[in-house]
This record gives sequence, structure tokens and C-alpha cells, in this order.
Amino acid sequence: MAEPITIPWIAPGGGVSSASVVSAPRTQWNKQTLGTIWSALQKDVPGGIPGLNADGQLQNPSMRGGSASGTDTSAAIATAVNGTISRALAAHFADTLNLADFGVVCDGVTDNAQTMAAAFSKVASDSSYVNGVRIIVPRGRCYSSVKQSIVITDGRSVSVSGVGTRVSNLTFGAGGLSISTTGEGAITVRDMGLIFTGVINTQTDVALSLTRTHETSVSNVVVLSNLNIFSASGAAGWHKGIYAEGLAPIGNNVKIRLPDYYVGAPTDTVDVDLYGYPGTDAKNTRQRPVIDTKWTNSILQGGAIGFQVKGHVEGLWFSNGEILGNGTGVDWDGSSTTEPTNLAGNLLFNNFHMNTANYGFKLNTVASVNIQSGLFMVFGWTDDTTRSYTGVQASGSNEYVISGNTFSGNSNSQNASAINLSNTWFATITGNNMQNAGGTLFAGTKNSLVTVTSNIAGFNPSRPTSYYSGCGGYTLCSNNIDNGYTQSSVQANGDVQYGAFNGNVVLNPKNKVWLTRLNGGNVAVEAGDSTQDTFAVNVHTSKTGNAYDSRWVYSGGSGSVGNGMAQLLASSVTLPPVTTPVAKISGSLVVPFGTPGATDPCTPGQIQMDATYLYSCVASGTWHRINNGTSW
Repeated sequence: MAEPITIPWIAPGGGVSSASVVSAPRTQWNKQTLGTIWSALQKDVPGGIPGLNADGQLQNPSMRGGSASGTDTSAAIATAVNGTISRALAAHFADTLNLADFGVVCDGVTDNAQTMAAAFSKVASDSSYVNGVRIIVPRGRCYSSVKQSIVITDGRSVSVSGVGTRVSNLTFGAGGLSISTTGEGAITVRDMGLIFTGVINTQTDVALSLTRTHETSVSNVVVLSNLNIFSASGAAGWHKGIYAEGLAPIGNNVKIRLPDYYVGAPTDTVDVDLYGYPGTDAKNTRQRPVIDTKWTNSILQGGAIGFQVKGHVEGLWFSNGEILGNGTGVDWDGSSTTEPTNLAGNLLFNNFHMNTANYGFKLNTVASVNIQSGLFMVFGWTDDTTRSYTGVQASGSNEYVISGNTFSGNSNSQNASAINLSNTWFATITGNNMQNAGGTLFAGTKNSLVTVTSNIAGFNPSRPTSYYSGCGGYTLCSNNIDNGYTQSSVQANGDVQYGAFNGNVVLNPKNKVWLTRLNGGNVAVEAGDSTQDTFAVNVHTSKTGNAYDSRWVYSGGSGSVGNGMAQLLASSVTLPPVTTPVAKISGSLVVPFGTPGATDPCTPGQIQMDATYLYSCVASGTWHRINNGTSW
């Protein structure tokens, strides 16, 4: 209980007498009159409150602990823990801004369009932050009804950061967050969510747009980390998750969720859209390329396309992530229509899961592609034979490695194929597995220098798998095709065809080539239609040229040689000694016609004739002759 105020307490006519004495032990006011105390409160006097002006406000306070309320202490000097230099509190707070400092209220209801725009304008243009600044997105949902932009014109670095992907959120009724730069500063967006709440989806509704508006020889550092891009319940959904032009984001733990492609969503929605401006001419004048954009531990879900890539893009890396519920996983057009200088390339996908409806990869004129250790699955199909799926479709490209992938259909998969290459060269297709799908493991058209090895097409009783290679320069070996055939019209005998249709198969063993049949019987070697055409086996013994020194031709039916007959066309034929006849000649035996000299080179047993004599070689370089007669 406070000490009592001493007499006189009540002055005549009411009020408290200034002569009243206050008893306040343990304070400097003990035994002081009210008049004395009041005088001290009105001015800075010895024994009063240092720094207190006539209005009761602190002036140049020196604070050690305690608290101050309702006063402006921004000019107060403070030293950070373990720091050596004292700075004004305002300078300390300026190192990191907060949207709340500009009046943004993150209750999910208040429209912060103006206050948020003011904050981002300060971040982008105020000279106080020319060396870079970070602005914090507070806890909650900070709503703006319109697009918000950070337009950087002097190359400063900017970081927009929350305190957690499910804690701090920017929500938009339309538009999204756009960051553009004309300099070489870094851009960081992290630890937050970007949420769409609008009920109408337009092409301008892009969650995060990143643009470099100038050409430079130095790449900007763009880091996207711990981002969650999605739509509120009942909202139409973002049109694009991330758009990057002339910038190569490094994304880690980025999750983008657009409406699933197969449930009637727009056909032009994109999770990540990458565009490298190729320049104004063939010399890449004023180009703004995308160089080595890398994504790890990320999930792209929904939308017509996962990654859409156009223009001068060199390097798209994706690992330990998923692309789900899209029409196409990666759609990269590097053709002259989007990249006149033909510099598109360097695609590396590794350890990933891709569950898409139409294509896994759809690549046009993209060089240096490496797709490894992926799980491809057909997404969202009904039992509809008019639809088709291809895991990897590529054309007009080179330097491909597709290995260690699994292509898996489902009980409703129709026409699901794994790999389709056309006009492609230098490709290795190895160690891939296709399961439970009715389609083709590998198909090719007008390719060259393609190696297809150690692949497996799994058995599906209701949808037989075919294996087809169509054209040019293949080397194929050790592929296991269960219930497969080389053509699109599946045959019951399970034949496997290597090469065909304008192409060659080259077998180049160190020793022998064995043709065997597991259950006994003869092995048939045929070409084309075995009932009509012939099959030629050429023995190439010339080391200096391309001449074939011996050849045999087999006709399976109506060919000119005759059914079951062999025609030997060679300068010499050697038949090994056996106890039973080794050759049966039906028809004419034609002996070479000529006149050798007595010592001409010859092989013992060789015969020849002319109009007068029959000649026989009895020893090397020694001929004998007998008269051939002069008439019938």
C-alpha cells in the first residue's frame, strides 16, 4: 500500500494543496512537496528525470534495460550484442524491413494493395537500400487485390522472405508478385507461400514473375527456396506458377500446385515457364539467355505443362523431385522458331517421378539430353483407345542418353509408349523397363548412330508390347522383349527384329556369331518376304577396299534360283571333307572356260576347259590337259 500524503491534504475550496508532502520511501521524491515534484516534471533539473522536457517526452535518453512506451526512440543509440560500434535504432531496423512497417495487415481480409505497393517501391528505388535489402513478409495472409511489382533499375539485390512456407503468405485476388531487374543484383524469394484467391483465371495471373530486362555478360543469382504456390479453396487457380525470362532460378523445395490437367483445367497453364531471349540477330545481339537453371527436391503438380522451355536456354537440371498431374512434363521447343541460333540444350533429369497424361518429355531440337533413373507413369486415363502416351518423344536432336528408367502404365493404359526418337543421332538407350502398357518400348525414324541395349518390355496379357526400330544406323543387342514384335501389328510368334526399313544391323564379333534355337530345330535366316525375295550373305575379305570376295544367295520360294536352292557366286569355293556328300547339284554344272598355261598359278584340284582341252591342276603351278574332242 502506498504511503499516505501528509496534511494539509484538502485546501479550502477543493483541490490538493501544493504544500502537501509526499511520503515515498526508497524514491528521490520521499518527503517532497507536490509543488516540488511538479516543477521537476516540467523541466530537466538536477534531481528530476534526465531527458524529460516540459511536455513529458524523453530527449536523448540513455537506456539500459527497462522499457519505453509511446515515445519515438529511433534516434537512440544502441550497440548489438558482441558488436563494437553503436548505431541509431533506426539504422538497426533498416537492415531488414517488414511489410508491417508500412501498414500491411496480414489478416487475409484487409486489401493491402496500396500499402504493399508503397513498401515494394521503397525496396526497389530508395537510395538507402542501393546495396541491397531484405523485406519480411509477416505471419498470416497478406492480401492484395492486384498485382504487386518490384522494379529494380540500379542493380541492387533484393530478398523477399517469410518466416515459413505455411506461416507467411502473400495472397492475390489477381496478378501476383513480379520482380524485374536491369542490373546484376541477386534476387531471393524464400520461406513463404503465394496463394491465389481469385475466381477467374487469366493469363496475367502468374504467382511469381522474374524478368531481366537488359543484356549482360554476368548471370544474376536467383534463389527460390521453400516456396509453396497454390490456390485457396474454391479459387480458379494460378495460370502460371513461375515465369522466368533471362534469369536462371535455382529452386530448392519449391512446390507448385495448379489444377490437375485432366479435370477440365485450361490447356495452356504452366507450372514453370522458362524463356531465354535469343537476341535480335544470329550473333545473339542483346540476348538474355537462361543459363543452368537447377531444381532440387521440388514438386510441380497440375497444369497442362510442368516445365515449358523456349528460346536461348542452356541447361535445365532437375533431381529428386516430382512432376504430377500434368498433360506434359517437359515441353522444350529449341527449334529456329524460338531459338534462331540453335543453342538450346543441356537437359539433365535424374532420380525423379513423372506422372503425366500425354507426354513425359516432348523435345524439339534440344541437344545433349540425359534422362536417368526416372519413374514414368500414365496419369488420369480412362479406357480410351483414341488417346496415346509417350514417355520421351524427341526430334531433331543429338547426344542423348536415356537409361535406367521405368515406364509403367496402369490397367486402363492404351497406346502407351516409352521412347520415340526421330531425326536424332548419337543416342544411347539402355537399361530401361516398360511394364503393363500397350504400346512400344522404342520407336525410331530417320535416326543414326543409335545404340539400344539391355532394355526390357514387360508382359501385359491384355495389351501386348511391340518393339520397333525404324531406320538408319542402329546397333541393337541384348534386349528382352516379352510377347513383343518389331512392328506395330503384333504377331503371335513373338518375333524380334533388329534394324529394318532403310537401315542396317552391324554385327562385329571377335570370333563367331551363333544362331541357336532353344527347343531344337532349324534356325531360319531370311530377308523381306521369305516366299518371294532372296537373302544375301556377303563375306567381306578385302582389307583394302569394299569388294566382297564371296557370296551366297538363298531363295525361299519363287525367286530365280528356285525353292530351297543355293547359288554360289565366288572366285573359289572350298567344301570341307566329310563322309557324306556335301553338295548336291541339280541342273547344270558350269566349269570355268579358259586356256591356262602349263605353269600358270593354280590350286591342286582346280579344273578349267576350252574348245580343245580339259585342264586340271595336279600341283601348285602345274597343269595337265587332255583332248576335248573335235565333234559330238
